[in-house]
Amino acid sequence: MFYQSSNEVKLMTFDKTRFIRAFEQMNALLADERNWSMINEELAAAGVKNPTVYNVGIDFMLLEGFEILDSPPSAMRTILQNRWFSETFREQALNKAVSCALKVRRATAKYQDGFLTTFLTLIEDMTPVFAWGILGPDSSVKPMCIFLKDAVLDFARSLYDIKQTDYSSLTTLTNDIDRQMNNLLYTIVKEMNVDSNILLNQHITTPTVHFN
Repeated sequence: MFYQSSNEVKLMTFDKTRFIRAFEQMNALLADERNWSMINEELAAAGVKNPTVYNVGIDFMLLEGFEILDSPPSAMRTILQNRWFSETFREQALNKAVSCALKVRRATAKYQDGFLTTFLTLIEDMTPVFAWGILGPDSSVKPMCIFLKDAVLDFARSLYDIKQTDYSSLTTLTNDIDRQMNNLLYTIVKEMNVDSNILLNQHITTPTVHFN
C-alpha cells in the first residue's frame, strides 16, 4: 500500500481557479505587444538573453525545473535522505523549502504583474506535488510525475534530433514542432485518461510573439 501524502490530497482537491486565472493572465500578457519589451527585460534579467521558443518555453519554463529536481539543493536533499524524520515531516519540510524558493524568486521580480510573477503563480500549486512525487518515496502520484517529466524531456530531445525535426526550412521546422507538440499533448491526455476530444475541440489561435 502506498503512503498517501498531503500533496496527493492537495492534488485530488486542487482548486484550479488560481491556475486558470494565471493562465489567462499569461495569455493576455503575451498577446499585448506593449508588454513585449517588459517581458524581454525580465527574461534578460533571468539569464535568457535570446528569447526563443527553445530558451523560454522549453529551457526556462520546463527543463530548468526538472534539472533542479535531478540535482536538488543540498538542504532539500538532506531533508529527503534523513530517515529519522517521518515521511509527513519530510514532505512538509520539502513543501516549505519549495515555497520559500518561489517566494525568493517572486521577491526579485521587478514587475509584480509581469511574466515572472505570472509564471510563478502558474507553478505555485503544482511544484510541491511534483517535487514530492519525483523526489519522495513511492506513492500513487509518483508514476504520473515521473511519466510527465520523461514525456517532456523526450519532447525536448526530439526537437534537437535532426532525424525527427527538419531544420531545412522555417516551414518544415514549424510543422515538425507543431506535430511533436501535438504528439506530446495526446500522449499525456491518453496516459491521464482524459477525453482526447478536448484537444480536437480547442480552436484557440495562439498569438505569435516576437520579443525583439
